[in-house]
Amino acid sequence: MIDTLKLTGREWWLFGRDPDVTDYCLEHASISKQHAVIQFRRRFNDRFEESIKPFLIDLESANGTQLNGQLIEGGRYYELRSGDLIQFALSTREYLFLLSDTSLR
Repeated sequence: MIDTLKLTGREWWLFGRDPDVTDYCLEHASISKQHAVIQFRRRFNDRFEESIKPFLIDLESANGTQLNGQLIEGGRYYELRSGDLIQFALSTREYLFLLSDTSLR
């Protein structure tokens, strides 16, 4: 493990190579300047009970994003679950997504 990124206090986090606009700057040359977003979205069930769920969206990057080893479609939201692995473009670095007991309250 190299580092821990804490995704708290905001609804979305932008990942990419451009340090001027991204929240987390990723250095691999194959990663787009604005590559992907992790967004926490409010959802309501049939009883109108609210929950907050994390989603990953690839911003139609040049080299894609993988979720658990599968290339995801750009422009589409994918719900994240604790233990999911994310890879950006051709980088071999993996990001393990973990939820704490209090992270979605």
